[in-house]
Amino acid sequence: MDYKIKELNVADIKSDKNQPRKTFDEEELQHLAESILSNGLLNPIEVDEDYVITDGERRWKAHKIAKIKTITCRIVKNKDKTEKLRRQLIFTLQDEEIPTEERYEAIMRLYKMEEKSGPDFCKELGISDSLFKTAKQYCNFVEEEPEIAKKVSPHIIIETASLPKEERKAVLKEFEGTKDKDKKKDLIRELVKDKKEQIQTKKQLEELKKKVEENKEAKKWEIKVITTKEVLSNIRDEIYRTNDQLNKMIFNINRIRKTKFYSYSAKDKEIFFRVIDGAIIRVDKWGNELKQFKDDFQLEVVKE
Repeated sequence: MDYKIKELNVADIKSDKNQPRKTFDEEELQHLAESILSNGLLNPIEVDEDYVITDGERRWKAHKIAKIKTITCRIVKNKDKTEKLRRQLIFTLQDEEIPTEERYEAIMRLYKMEEKSGPDFCKELGISDSLFKTAKQYCNFVEEEPEIAKKVSPHIIIETASLPKEERKAVLKEFEGTKDKDKKKDLIRELVKDKKEQIQTKKQLEELKKKVEENKEAKKWEIKVITTKEVLSNIRDEIYRTNDQLNKMIFNINRIRKTKFYSYSAKDKEIFFRVIDGAIIRVDKWGNELKQFKDDFQLEVVKE
């Protein structure tokens, strides 16, 4: 590749409005500026012959914050717009500081430019198949639900991908305004899992109640057909499994009951206790539902 290294005035360099990287954290830029003042610029930025940035806008912005007048640049000959964008996208993907959503969007934007299969594209770019699939899944959701995507973090969008459409929307609504940096990702994963379980449990109970109501109105021979031994065995086994899981949870709780709660912040403790409060409510609700089910269910015992 033809290029030359030159020291340019920071004021002469221009940002590319069409580049994939859109957001820059002010606090991180300040830290980078301090690092450059202490250690110098370790990696030159790249610009074209018109001094428009191809790679290194963060470093350029940090120079402006640090009030450094010049910056070392690698000047590359102008290329056509497609090739320039491709180069910018690759630089963007190699940037560890890039926000998650911009990384996903860069992957899919570059993929659409290339005439390659998914596996060949991943191999050439050096990314995993799972990252490619996640990026595709996220970008598809953004296209379908742009307003929701603006309000919810990419991490939460991906965590809820397995839910049916309407149930997924219900979970995402609970997390509007919650960004990845506001909570630790493992806590977000637990909260999303908790919301998913709430919705699925509610749906299962509604279906169970519907069957009970249908059985109430059904004739005896209809009850014999609908309420089989297999159905009752499945319910019994679910109760056994739930009881076993609860016993394990209580055992683990008793092991740490008198220890001090350790967390990175008061917010972590608040989230953890919120999960516990939600579980207490659901346990009471499950108990009432099972009692009501027992009271309402009518079964005629017949010979097999």
